[in-house]
This record gives sequence, structure tokens and C-alpha cells, in this order.
Amino acid sequence: VVALTLLQLVSGERAGCVCHARRGWLRNCDPADDEPATLSIPKVNGKTTPRDIPIAPAVASLLHTWQTQGLQGAHGSRWPFAGQNVDDPNAYLFPSLHTGGARPSRDWSKPVTVRGYRKRLRDAAEMVRGERFRKLRLRSKGSISEHPFKDFPLDRLGTHSLKRSSVVLM
Repeated sequence: VVALTLLQLVSGERAGCVCHARRGWLRNCDPADDEPATLSIPKVNGKTTPRDIPIAPAVASLLHTWQTQGLQGAHGSRWPFAGQNVDDPNAYLFPSLHTGGARPSRDWSKPVTVRGYRKRLRDAAEMVRGERFRKLRLRSKGSISEHPFKDFPLDRLGTHSLKRSSVVLM
């Protein structure tokens, strides 16, 4: 959810577009590249305008690091996912998770759904809420600073609020 959220904030696009992101959309993210980094969005649906969106060098470098060295998550999760094709420009950056059967597995031929993305955002908000509560208890004892999301309404965190936030920042 971290990488998908970052791309949504960088692009200002709807979740329905960013969930369909493919490897080939990210161009020149390697800091050694001579050209500026961009997110090249094709026509995904009726609401998407095809265009190239510049990516700030620091964000491009971070995305490059995550794609080449991996982004470690909680409980052994990582992105790119184990078994994910990192060389195919047509491969989805965020493949769907098939939960039927004995063990969940990735469906490399389908992108994550907006519904799946929203669920992960809610999960992340709950983790931040717990962290914020723990930090508030420690702060009351005078041992640490305030939590960065102290006054943020986590119940309002969603894909539309991310789009709105990125547009405001732009």
C-alpha cells in the first residue's frame, strides 16, 4: 500500500487509474539516468487523461531503490512481491491477491482492485491509530515527542482523500 499510495499522491490520479500501474509507466527513476523521471499514464478508463507526470528526483530515487532492493513490510511482506516479474514493462506494479483456496496467491494477470486498495488503507490506518495511541501514552509520561499524525482524522483516510490532498499540494 505504501508504494501505491505514493504513486497516487505523486500523480494526483484516481485510485482506479493507479491500481492499473505497470512497470513501463515509471521511466528514468534510476538516479543515474540522464532524463527526468516521469510517470507515463496511458488511457486507463474514461476518466484518465493520458500524460507524463514529472516525478521529483528524491521520490524517483526512492521508487528505484524499492524496485531494485525491495521494500520490507510487516510480518515478512515485501514489494515487489516474491515471484513478481520486475523486468516486464507490461507487468502490473500492484497485482491482485487471490484469496480463495488454501493459501492466498498473487494473480499476476490482474491489477489490485480499488476495493482491495481501500482495505489495505484501512488496515494501515488502524496500525497508525495503534501506534499513535502508544505514543500518546508514552508522551503523557514525558518521554517522547508527539506523533506526526496526532490530529489527523484517520477514519477519513481513503483513496479520494489522497487524490484531494495531492491536488491541494500541487
